Amino acid sequence: MTPGGAIEGRVLVPSGESAAGRIVGMNHGDGEPFTVRTDEEGRFRAERLAPGNWQVMLATEEVLQSTSRWSSQAEEEAPDESQLWTCRVEAGKTAHVELDDRHSRSGSLAGRLTLEGGSAEGWIATLRDAAAMRPEAMSGSTATLDRDGRFDLRFERAGLHRLAISAPGEPGAALVLRAEVELAAGGNEWQRSLALGRIAGSGLVVAPGEEALFRYAARAQEVEVSCRILPQPGGDFALPIAIAGPGAIERFQPVAGEGWSQWKEVATFVVPAGGEAFVRAP
Repeated sequence: MTPGGAIEGRVLVPSGESAAGRIVGMNHGDGEPFTVRTDEEGRFRAERLAPGNWQVMLATEEVLQSTSRWSSQAEEEAPDESQLWTCRVEAGKTAHVELDDRHSRSGSLAGRLTLEGGSAEGWIATLRDAAAMRPEAMSGSTATLDRDGRFDLRFERAGLHRLAISAPGEPGAALVLRAEVELAAGGNEWQRSLALGRIAGSGLVVAPGEEALFRYAARAQEVEVSCRILPQPGGDFALPIAIAGPGAIERFQPVAGEGWSQWKEVATFVVPAGGEAFVRAP
């Protein structure tokens, strides 16, 4: 059996604050993340780790290695490999990491979503700290957009957050806008203006006994757009809300041994502002 390696490091904290008990999350991409806590000097160490790339980050909650699983749901995107990993562990060696937690913690985000050709009133905005180890751990806050598309959200710690804005509709089948936002302590602002269109199409036929997931995917103004597609038995489908511009229909393809979901593009198109794109999937 190949001997493992280790990761040790230190968490930097604001002057006058205790460094003890800070939560540090570790992930190897194998579906089994875990956390450790710092000592009085802010130091931490984990041993007997599998060689390879590791993600090390400040976390907002503890994750027990024996009971937790890293999410691999179809709705989750594959991560950017260039930004995911913090260090590399080698057998019999120790990797060193320093995490900076000296920034102020709390603040607010004042946002506005303007939709040309529709209204964002009633849409739901949710803000989640990117340091949350489990995707279902909704640290942050939720707000309903008003008639002008405005919303206010609060957060407990400055840093990278994930903003999701969902259209009214059945959970899991509604259009969702997602963006990563770097938030500073105090007040922050975010706003986007997007044009709407519609999509209709055919060809999303599922063979008897086969399970298949389809979605609409697009990107506009650094916002990721997605919506589950539920085709009729004959393969016809329609989405009453889509974002104007280039888009794609994708099909979920499970890949044996992969920890992250895989989506395969089956058709591309352009949604006209105020109009409808007809898509014929092969």
